[in-house]
Amino acid sequence: LDGDGLREVVNTNRYADDPSQPLILVLEYDPNSAGKLAADWAVRSTVKHTDVDALYGSDFSGNSRTVIGGFDLDKDGAPELIVNDYRRFGVHVMEYNSASDVFELVWSSPADTAANGGGSNPRIVEVGDLDGDGKWEIVYPLRSNPPGWYIFEWDGVVGSDNYGDTYSSINAVEVDTCCGASPASFLADHERINIFDIDQDGSQEMLIAIRRGTKRGTLITSVDGDIEHNSGGSFETWKSEFFVDRGGYGGGSPYQALPADLDGDGTYEIVNHTWNSFNFYNIDVLGANNYAVPDPNSATRFFQATAPVTDDVSLFGGDAGDVDGDGDEEAYFSDYGGGARPDFVGSLWVVDYKAGDDVLSIDGTHVVKIADNVGQFYTSIFDVDKNGHPNIFVGRNFPNTITSTELVGSDPRNPADYVTSVIYTGEPDVMSNIVVRDSAGVVTTTYSNTGVFASKVQAHWNGSGIDFDGDGNWELLASFQGNQDSITTTTYTWNGTDFDTVVTKILNEKSWPVIRLEFSGAGTGVEGHEVTFITPEDYVLEQNYPNPFNPETTIEYALPLNKKVSLRILQSAGRQTIVWDGKNDAGLRVASGVYLYSLEFGNFKKTKRMTLVK
Repeated sequence: LDGDGLREVVNTNRYADDPSQPLILVLEYDPNSAGKLAADWAVRSTVKHTDVDALYGSDFSGNSRTVIGGFDLDKDGAPELIVNDYRRFGVHVMEYNSASDVFELVWSSPADTAANGGGSNPRIVEVGDLDGDGKWEIVYPLRSNPPGWYIFEWDGVVGSDNYGDTYSSINAVEVDTCCGASPASFLADHERINIFDIDQDGSQEMLIAIRRGTKRGTLITSVDGDIEHNSGGSFETWKSEFFVDRGGYGGGSPYQALPADLDGDGTYEIVNHTWNSFNFYNIDVLGANNYAVPDPNSATRFFQATAPVTDDVSLFGGDAGDVDGDGDEEAYFSDYGGGARPDFVGSLWVVDYKAGDDVLSIDGTHVVKIADNVGQFYTSIFDVDKNGHPNIFVGRNFPNTITSTELVGSDPRNPADYVTSVIYTGEPDVMSNIVVRDSAGVVTTTYSNTGVFASKVQAHWNGSGIDFDGDGNWELLASFQGNQDSITTTTYTWNGTDFDTVVTKILNEKSWPVIRLEFSGAGTGVEGHEVTFITPEDYVLEQNYPNPFNPETTIEYALPLNKKVSLRILQSAGRQTIVWDGKNDAGLRVASGVYLYSLEFGNFKKTKRMTLVK
């Protein structure tokens, strides 16, 4: 009625004969006032695309496929998060500053835009200590020259956030296994990886689902020797501990190799998932570098859960946890769809065994669909709300952007024992397009929600809860894709012979690639809490004044955080001076010329020029 784009409902008032009452009641729906979060949940932080850098911000739709966090890689007590970047072909590290309640960009991997072979990669990133030297590594796959898994090791200096400006190592075992003489077949389009000491031999392994090439399946690889920070790789040897081709175990494209203790015996199994009618098969870990696969002639060596009616997949993989508290772990996978049964899209499945079961045998008694319309992307399990029932989180799009499913009964295979709720609906007021059509005074407005979806929802890191601010409340990290930089309104007005068309765009202030949510458990509803992200652009280095100058000049700078920085002054050839009053470090007046001064903070710096004239 008032032309603001929000719809109204008009009601007559049955008490209108009372002079104190209105004749009609008009109710307007404002999506900004609609509940977006379940009770006791709050959005604690949001990252904008422009919070990172220009390269990252140039891909509103693709960035970011993945966020991980909750670890302290440089051991300074400040937890970090990492996001992938399709345009950089790399990743960014942001560190939480509890004193200032901000996230700061502290490291970015070197951009690979020149050598990269194309495609949306890396899609994932993981961290580990693969060589066991106490210095964490950042690991991601890259379709580059050379291709493989790129590894950046921390330099070991507490608080440095320094993972190098070149890679520390490249694990190319997968490239050699899958692709041989055709390394270009390695596309680095993995959706999930685990870095984990799966065989409990004291060394971490990489559990890789090989999706591309002529040899595809599950690969377990590890390293001998020491990974050296910033070395370009030279002191280490990567090896294959185990490989099994998926061809004899249901076929399809491998998407995940998930570690889980399915039978509760204290050793691990690997649940392997491939895109071939929601296919599963298991590997049993028997000991150090010792792995068993099902009998290749067994009728129960694999199970295609949606065959023959639909060819579905759990696109971003599943997670494992002891949901029913019986001492063994269940594995849960959301169904992305992909086949002929739309009613399967968004369903949730469990892979369940009991103590004493043969974990190398799998059939429809072990793989069960337990809920419908839950979500399509990723699965992460942790008891974030601390009610004794682990939350099974899954991502989707509006209006069910993040859901939580809990086993409130006792049987993991019984759909009636589960309850699903929406934790975060998404943003109802963010539209991709608004179309206003004025046809001879009759105005109709149509709205289209954006295609934003929660691609990855992380509830824990290696089994430990996430708590960036240290307040004792567990948190979630969620990455989002399908964003757009602006909201478009197209207005068509009839002029008597044709429609006049006017297109306007406004900035999308909610283009968020990452959100951090927290469960407070206070029972008092939702409290908003804005957190700022600090990037190098927030450090200000002013031009000196006066410039040119003789004999003194003033340099001003501004810091967004209370942290140690360095202000250095150099000759244009690069020689540094310590004190600047027109004198060098020997106390002598310097010659006329151009000098450089730089503000250095962490792994970044800003530099300007000034001129001394005599």
